Amino acid sequence: MCFLRFFVIAWGGLLGMIFVKQILAFCKWERKREEERELKKNKEII
Repeated sequence: MCFLRFFVIAWGGLLGMIFVKQILAFCKWERKREEERELKKNKEII
């Protein structure tokens, strides 16, 4: 029973880490796109 609880916690932690990495990667990608859009806007103004 104790082993099962440990397994569930470990599995949950692993899934959580993967999920967080995906979210961080998406946030980074969004920021990059936003910066590129700003650069384009600035070039058009210039």
